[in-house]
Amino acid sequence: MIKLHQDGTDLYTIKQITSHQDFKSLERYVEIDSDRVRGAINALRTPNSIFCFLEIFFESLQHGEYDHQEIKA
Repeated sequence: MIKLHQDGTDLYTIKQITSHQDFKSLERYVEIDSDRVRGAINALRTPNSIFCFLEIFFESLQHGEYDHQEIKA
């Protein structure tokens, strides 16, 4: 099970193969790999993704660069 996960098999497939009832029971056998999490997040950061837009938007809010008066319905 651990080898499948390390080799990139998704958890849904591992759950089906091992007949686990839910992901809660499966999570005790696999651990979170921070490099894989970072890779998944970076994959979402394409220039045209909504994730990228929201990240830039919230950064501008934090820095006071967003003026809500500029948006008109």
